[in-house]
Amino acid sequence: MRSWKPMVAGMLLLAIIAACSPSSDSPHEDHDAVEEKQEEATEEQVDRRMLEGEAVTPPHALREEASNHLQTLQTKNMTRLAENDPISFAIQLSQMGWPATHEQNQPNTVILASVTDWRASLASLTLVHHPNNGPMLYYDGTISDEVIQEIARLDPLGNDQGTEILVIGDLPQAELDKLSAYTIAQITADSAPEYGKLIEESFIETIGDVPQAVLVGSLDEDAKGFTIPAAYWIAHMNESLLFVEDGAIPKETVEALEARGGEAIIYLLGPEAIISENVASELEAYGEVKRIEGDTPVEQAIAFSSYKDEATDFGWDITSPGHGLVFSSTNDAELAIAAAPLAHLGKHSPLIWLDDGELTQPVYEYLAKLKPVFADDPTEGPYNHGYIIGDVDRVSYQVQGVIDERLEIVSAHQSDEGHHH
Repeated sequence: MRSWKPMVAGMLLLAIIAACSPSSDSPHEDHDAVEEKQEEATEEQVDRRMLEGEAVTPPHALREEASNHLQTLQTKNMTRLAENDPISFAIQLSQMGWPATHEQNQPNTVILASVTDWRASLASLTLVHHPNNGPMLYYDGTISDEVIQEIARLDPLGNDQGTEILVIGDLPQAELDKLSAYTIAQITADSAPEYGKLIEESFIETIGDVPQAVLVGSLDEDAKGFTIPAAYWIAHMNESLLFVEDGAIPKETVEALEARGGEAIIYLLGPEAIISENVASELEAYGEVKRIEGDTPVEQAIAFSSYKDEATDFGWDITSPGHGLVFSSTNDAELAIAAAPLAHLGKHSPLIWLDDGELTQPVYEYLAKLKPVFADDPTEGPYNHGYIIGDVDRVSYQVQGVIDERLEIVSAHQSDEGHHH
C-alpha cells in the first residue's frame, strides 16, 4: 500500500479515507501494519523452509530398546492395525470403519472378494463407495465362520437396489448358501479386464451415471505396486479402475472406454516402463490421456497422493499439512487393498508405500512437506494422522516412531524449539 500524504483536497476526502481505515488512526499506521505482516509472513516462510530442511533428514540412529516390553502399539499420531492375515485384517478394518452401533454407521452392502485374486479384489473397491458404503471382506475358496459372524454383526441395510452382499468371484453354491439370509448379487468373470468392466457396469447401474474420468492400470504382476494406490481413490470417489496388459488394451477395457463416447479422461497409472507409450497412444482414441507416474512403487504412491488435475478436480492434492495417510509395506498387497476403505470414511487417507516396510528418502521428503506447524496455539491444528498396516514384523515399531514424529505438529518458529506454549 502506498503512503498517503495530505494534499489540498478538502475535508471530504479526509473523511472518506478515514472511513476506509477502521483499524488505524492514519494511513501511515495502515502501511506500517501491512509491512509488519509482510515481515512476519516472510519469517514464517523462512522458518518453514528450515523446518522442512530438517524433516527430510533421517534420524541419526534408531533405538532398538524402544520396542521392548510394549503394552500398546498405538502412538499419538499413528493407529496400527496389527494383523498380518488378510482375512482377519479385513474384518478388523470393517469393525473400525463400520461400528454398526446404529443405522447411521451400518453398511448398505458388504463386498466379498477373493484373497487370491488381487486384481479382482482391487477393482471391486469402487463398490465401497456410496450408495453401497460397505467394507470389502475376503474369502479363500470358502467363506470363513469369522466372516459370516462379521456380516451378521454389520447387518447390512441394502443399497438402492436392495443388495446386501455383493460377491466378486465364482463361489460354489454351498458357500453361497451360507449367505441365504441376505439379498446377494454376484459378479463372475474369466479375466481381470472382464472383472474391471463388469464391476464398473455394476457401479454405473447403481449410481445411474457413467463417470467421464477413469483410472487405467497394468494388470501385470510386476506392476502391482504401481496400480494398487488407485484402490484408495476408487474407494473414495466415483471413478473406477480398468486394466491394460503389457503392450495391449484388452477388448473388455476397450468396451468400457467406448461407453464414454470418445470423451473419456483416462488417468494412466505408472511410467512408460509399466505402461508403454504405445498403449498410451492407443488409449487416446477413447479420450484424453493423463499419466501419473513415479519411477518406483513408493514414488508412484507419492505422485498419486500429490496429484491434482485442476481442470477436472481429480486427485488427492495432498501437498500440505492436515491429512491422513495409510502406510503399508510394499510386500503386503492384500493388506493394502483391504485397507482402502480408510480412504472412504474417517480421515479419507491415501496409500503411501514403505519399501519392504522401511522408510526411504522420497517418503522423508514427502512427509517434510506435510509437517504441521502452529503459530501460537497448537490446539488449533492442522493435524496429520497415520495408519500402519500389519504387525511389527511388517513395519517395525521404530519406523512407526519416526513417522509419528514427522507427522507431529510443532511451532512455526525455530526459536521455540518445537515446544508447545
